[in-house]
Amino acid sequence: MSSPAPDGRPRRRNPALKRSYVACIPCRSRKVKCVIGQNPPCAKCEREHRDCRFDVHEKAWKQREAPKWARNAVGQSPRASRPAGHGDDTETPRSNGDAVSARSLAGTEKTVTSDAAASSTFTDRVVASMVTGPSDALDILFDAASQLSAHDVPPRHSVLPQLDFSSSHPIPIIKELSYPDDPVLDFWDTCRFVRQGWFTAQEAVTYVDLFYEFFAPLSPIVTEAYKPHDKHRALVCEEPLLCCTILTIASRFFVLPGAGGHSRSHFIHARLWQYCELLIRRVLFGQEKHSTAKTRVLGTLEALILITDWPPRSVHFPPETEGWDGLLISPAYDRHNRIQTNGSSPLIRWREDVFEPSRRCQRMSWMLLGTAVNLAYELGVFAERTSRPKPLAEDETRVLGIRKLLYIYTTQMSNRMGCSNILPDSFTSTGLLHSKLPSSNPAWDVHTDLCMSLARLGKMAATMFFPSPEYTKQQVLNGQYAILLEHFSPSLSRWHDDFISKTPELPSSIKHFLTIEFNYIKAYTHAISIQAVVEQALARDIPKIEDCRNGLLKECFRASDSGFIREVLSAGETIMKTTAALATTATLRYAPSRITTYITCASVLLLKAIFLCQAIEAPPEEFACARNLQALNDAILALKTSAIDDMDFPSRYATLIEKQLAKVGACSKDNDADAQGAAYHDDSLGDLEGQLHNSLLAPGSALGDIASESILPSISGFENWMPLPFDPSLAPFTSSHPYFTLGFELDSLDFLWNAADIGPIT
Repeated sequence: MSSPAPDGRPRRRNPALKRSYVACIPCRSRKVKCVIGQNPPCAKCEREHRDCRFDVHEKAWKQREAPKWARNAVGQSPRASRPAGHGDDTETPRSNGDAVSARSLAGTEKTVTSDAAASSTFTDRVVASMVTGPSDALDILFDAASQLSAHDVPPRHSVLPQLDFSSSHPIPIIKELSYPDDPVLDFWDTCRFVRQGWFTAQEAVTYVDLFYEFFAPLSPIVTEAYKPHDKHRALVCEEPLLCCTILTIASRFFVLPGAGGHSRSHFIHARLWQYCELLIRRVLFGQEKHSTAKTRVLGTLEALILITDWPPRSVHFPPETEGWDGLLISPAYDRHNRIQTNGSSPLIRWREDVFEPSRRCQRMSWMLLGTAVNLAYELGVFAERTSRPKPLAEDETRVLGIRKLLYIYTTQMSNRMGCSNILPDSFTSTGLLHSKLPSSNPAWDVHTDLCMSLARLGKMAATMFFPSPEYTKQQVLNGQYAILLEHFSPSLSRWHDDFISKTPELPSSIKHFLTIEFNYIKAYTHAISIQAVVEQALARDIPKIEDCRNGLLKECFRASDSGFIREVLSAGETIMKTTAALATTATLRYAPSRITTYITCASVLLLKAIFLCQAIEAPPEEFACARNLQALNDAILALKTSAIDDMDFPSRYATLIEKQLAKVGACSKDNDADAQGAAYHDDSLGDLEGQLHNSLLAPGSALGDIASESILPSISGFENWMPLPFDPSLAPFTSSHPYFTLGFELDSLDFLWNAADIGPIT
């Protein structure tokens, strides 16, 4: 029986018609009622901000068709939208040219019609909708944003991301994200970080692309196996720690575009590093999961080494919790240097902002490398190929590369830390490091071989000069260090000749890095002559400036000391010039942390050598101190303009050195007022150096923008320094630690604090 009509009369059912329920695809999939109005979308899709779509099929005349607006929205063909009763035989045939023109005109009219319809729909809703609260207003704004994003899609100009370096913020902003294919984005959408809303799939692909563009070429750690987008699935599913480490490094160096990009980048970096810590703990505690995402794999070894080169931002801050503190105030608390005076940071901030972060970074790197070596032994990296598991045996090239990397990094870190090498001394005598396999990247092989030779040179220097503080002091007092240096110098020359012969095979950035590492070894080994002069002066009790003027301090120089100190000055100057060259190509910003450590160490050694030469009233042309100071000033500008962020300790160190040298320069100008306006010229500078200097200080350049704040106007005055008081802190090595490891030690810059009292800044 039929239900009555609104006027009380019974309804008449047409037996020729059948009732049919029409619903959009989202409502049909959820099996809910689809309330269709006059215009799209349906009530549920409008409430949930979904795409209201309909399947339009050719149906029999007895069935109910979809609404007319639904047929237009999905681009129904004229045949499907033709009213019932109009058959195919009524259509007039067309020629091919007419068909093409018709399709072109139809496409144009369709685009204009859809845009106009979308604009009209949104305008009608804005006018007709009743706003009863904030949620209704936000719904209207959301629809506006959705329509703008749907009708204003930028074309895909480039697959790789684009950066914006014009911002005043030290971190470059990503101007344009990568445009990967849809299957790549579909896979990243299933990643847990994307599902949790940390970043989008496109941003994740952009991070990986930026890592392989700016960081992978600067280090031999990671090959380009996972660089193609179609390899990202293997990176995420099979190498979890390596994938997370790549994202962590890139998120610290680049800012995402759009509103809140800086805050989001800091948040993403912190969250990614927390997950890296979780995976590292799983490795330490042996908590391997039974899934495809393994942590005890070769990629984990590469990730642990990567972190030592590009540490996270958290190393700049103290631990979150401090338990079991027996005292409320540390015994080393400095109550005299806790006040900020004259706009300068208190000296206590040097400990908290520079010294402690650098020490934390070194300790963390040392422990991560130890973990990597232990895991490598477990995986069979150091075993023969026949005794390794099948997956490792099939990837012999990657295994050999990891063996070399572990030897290089552990040897370098042990030299900087003053600890014994984790790998045994017999490791280099085996054939594990000398296997010759076909490689697709010859430059990578040349780079690793040169790095291994440098690591062996550093280990040789540590054995010869610094086995213990007592041995070093004995060699300094009896003069045996001169014989050792003469024996060690040919090894340095042989490596340098080999490096020059292989230079054409290396990228420019790698050549600069190897130049810095080589000259750092050269500087800190020859700096033992500075230690010898200071020890001789202390033995003769020459602490007064009058004694220096009488030539007593110069009598502490042995016959070979002047030549050794020139080597320190030359090596330090080369490192400073190379630093400035790296800054002009924006490579210094992305350099590994060990490179910036070598730069700061070399600058301290350079300053100590210059101050010692000034204390003995050496003629300007004898040691060319003014030229060295000019190179140091260029390096200071390079470090300041290449900071990762405002907590980057190389830039903080550069600011400190600049302030101290400005005070010394002020004293120099008081000593010789005419030297203040003298220009700096040196005929011995080559064309390359002159071009570099002009590019550094050119108006509008990155370094030239802050040149007005530098100490360049007072550089020429250093040629006429008055003699400075002799300071025992000029010795490059402390009595308790013979290695000059960082240049950040609290007592390594005492000579600067003393020099700061010689005159005010004018």
